[in-house]
Amino acid sequence: MMDTIWILAQANGDAPTGIPSSPVTTEGESITTQPDPGSTEQPQTDQPRPNPYMQFLPFILLFVVMYFILFRGPRKKQQQHKQMMQELAKSDKVQTIGGIIGTVVD
Repeated sequence: MMDTIWILAQANGDAPTGIPSSPVTTEGESITTQPDPGSTEQPQTDQPRPNPYMQFLPFILLFVVMYFILFRGPRKKQQQHKQMMQELAKSDKVQTIGGIIGTVVD
């Protein structure tokens, strides 16, 4: 059967005369209710608070991935291109981006 009977108050906040406005079990024991949303009392929890640094871990990992994708890749390619340009010597055959084949003169 039902263990709890809820007795509701009227819309203006007044309870009917002689009837408690809190939930009552079938044995007549009162059940504690949650505090009002406007009250300053904080509910007690036994759970430990999460580490604030762990909340930023996804953002840190995202930054690391974005670094490798956006900055490291193009920089590495630019260094390879610079090294290749420095190694060019006279009479080396080269092909331009446009497909023209030529020989290094100077």
